[in-house]
Amino acid sequence: MAKKHGYVESTRPIVILDSGLGGAIVEKRFKEKYPHENTVLLIDNEFMPYGTKDKREVRNRIKKVMRKVEELEPKALIIACNTIDSLAMDVIFTTYPDLPTVQIVAPTSKKAVDVSKTKSIAVLATPNTIESQSYLFNSALYYPNTNVIGVACDDLASAIENNENIKQTFIEETAGLKDEKFDTIVLGCTHYAKIRPLLKKTFGDVNIIDSTEVVVEAFSDILNRIILQPVNKIGTTEVLYTGEVDMDYLKKLYATVVPTRIDLNPAPKVKIEDEVEDIINTIISE
Repeated sequence: MAKKHGYVESTRPIVILDSGLGGAIVEKRFKEKYPHENTVLLIDNEFMPYGTKDKREVRNRIKKVMRKVEELEPKALIIACNTIDSLAMDVIFTTYPDLPTVQIVAPTSKKAVDVSKTKSIAVLATPNTIESQSYLFNSALYYPNTNVIGVACDDLASAIENNENIKQTFIEETAGLKDEKFDTIVLGCTHYAKIRPLLKKTFGDVNIIDSTEVVVEAFSDILNRIILQPVNKIGTTEVLYTGEVDMDYLKKLYATVVPTRIDLNPAPKVKIEDEVEDIINTIISE
């Protein structure tokens, strides 16, 4: 059922949604700028990677995720996943049409176009994000003749998430860019924020647009729709995850927070009449 939203009490949390640990980077950047806000980081890493899954499966998964978001009763939602933004925003808006929501692709596209002098931009992202052409469409809104070079990285997000073969995977999946001309690179997956030094070393003097930074900047766009906590308050942080996670990494980021594993597939409720029938059958059989 869709919920109506509007000005709500300031203590409600801001939910930051991602499929993996890239969301943790967004949450930390957000807290640096808004330390007085309560946040819930929701990591659906059980279903990760979103970027290579069947598109229909991703959309169905987001329906389950949004049920959990509804339970959290947030005052705002930050989409910290480019693939979710590219494939399932209509699902989110259908579930929560009035919830102030910060998207990630549009503001990142705008910043890239604004910064690029040649209007030739390379976008590193998951296959689903690239295939959706969301960066192409959004960039064209700001500058119609933008040349967007999409680079579909099949395994880079997983390599970063699992901290395995990152450099080799990066080299292999970005090899095609050696013959391209561009002055700006977009990190179109929040995981990729962790490889900025590798990008600089490989591509030299190019602009790097990090979507983890841009989405936090874009939060200012919804400030007229929510009530912030008083600046003298200390905001709380909650971390929820759905699958196996690098707990050591989370502990480094959140020394005083105990992450909680949640289940997006709860056991089906048993009808009362079924329970009564089971009891009667048990008595009869005895």
